[in-house]
Order: sequence, then C-alpha cells, then structure tokens
Amino acid sequence: MVARAGFAPTIPSARQLVAHGHVTVNGSRVDIPSFIVSVGDIVSLMESSRDLKVVVENIAQGRGIGVPSFLDIDPKARKIFMKALPAREDITLEVQERMVVEFYSK
Repeated sequence: MVARAGFAPTIPSARQLVAHGHVTVNGSRVDIPSFIVSVGDIVSLMESSRDLKVVVENIAQGRGIGVPSFLDIDPKARKIFMKALPAREDITLEVQERMVVEFYSK
C-alpha cells in the first residue's frame, strides 16, 4: 500500500520504510512489511517521518506504482484509507493462478 500510494518509488523501498518503523496502521506502529490490512483501516506515516526526503520527492514527482481503485490517498496528510478488498482486476502483476495451484497440489 505504501508503494501504491506513491510514498515510495518501489516495493522494496516501501518495505524498508515499514521495516524501519515509519508506518502506522490505525495509529499503532507497524514494522512488519507483510502486515495484513483490513477494509476500513488507515495506514499513515509517523509524524516524525512525514517529511522524509524520499517521501517528499516521490509525492512531488507523482512516482509510485499506481493507485488502485480500492484505496483512497491523502498525500498531504500522508494517509491511505482501504475502502474495499482488491478484485482480481486490481492486481497488476501477471500471475498464472493455475501454475500456483499445480505447484502447491504436489
């Protein structure tokens, strides 16, 4: 979510922001990049991290990997609101579900 919101240019850099403790979910600090977010949760940057150089540059340049329709972004407040679960059409990665099922069925 942090990368899609444009707070970080890539997924690895977004994971690093989370792992270094710059992100909160519903006001609680989170440092696990794979944290599962539910519908209605608010993801935001820590007060002390809102003006990090990487965040400010990415928001100003409009970088990121694209904001999907199931997220509401407030770049000035550095907040992300998850308004719905993602549909298959919202996932831009090319995944062959059949291959995943075959791999795990062995």
